[in-house]
Amino acid sequence: MVTSVGMTSAVSSSSSGASMAPASSAPAHTPVPSPSPMPTTSMPMMPAPSVGPTPTPASPAAVMPECLRSIAAQLGESLTAANFNEAFQQVLSLTELEGVVYMCRTCEPSAAAPELSQLVLLSLLSQLNTYMQEGKMMPGTPESSAVLSWIAEGAEAVDPSDQQFSAAARSILDGLNQTLRDTLTSVPGHADYNAVRRSAMAVHLALRAL
Repeated sequence: MVTSVGMTSAVSSSSSGASMAPASSAPAHTPVPSPSPMPTTSMPMMPAPSVGPTPTPASPAAVMPECLRSIAAQLGESLTAANFNEAFQQVLSLTELEGVVYMCRTCEPSAAAPELSQLVLLSLLSQLNTYMQEGKMMPGTPESSAVLSWIAEGAEAVDPSDQQFSAAARSILDGLNQTLRDTLTSVPGHADYNAVRRSAMAVHLALRAL
C-alpha cells in the first residue's frame, strides 16, 4: 500500500511539475530597420551658351554688267594675274560707268590703286566724279561704299611729282573736291557721311601736295 501511494504521489508530483513549467515562447520578432534615405545631390546647372553679336551679313558679290561681257575673257585674265592697271584700262576705255563701278567693287583699292599708272588713275577718278555728279550713287549701298573707298585711296595714290599729269590731276581733283563738298552739305544725315568726309579730306590733301 505504501508503495502504491508513493508511486501515485510521485506520478502526481511529476504531472504537477510538468503542468507548472512555463510554456516555451516563440522567438521575438526583430524589426527590420528602414533603409536610410539616399543622399540627394543637386545636378549642376549647365551654363547658358554665350550669344555673341549678330554678324553683319556680307555684301552680295558684284555681278558683271552686260557692258563688260565683250571683254570678259581678257578682263578675267588680267584680274587673275593681278594686272590691275591693264584691267582698269580695259574697262575705262569703254566709258561705261556701270562697268567702272563693278571694277571698284571687285578690286580692293588699297592693293590696286598704287598699281595704276597716273593716266589710268586720273581717268578713273574723273569717271567716278561723273558717276557722283549724275546722281547715280545711292547712299548706303555696296556700290557707294566701293566708289568712296576708291576715291580716297585713289587721291592718296596721285603722284604730285609727276609733272606730265599735274595740270590734269589738279583739274580732276578740284572737280571731285567740289562734288564731295556738295554731297556733304546738300544731303543732311547722308548714310555715307563718314566715308564722304574721309574721301573729301584725301582729295583736299592731294590738292595741297600738287
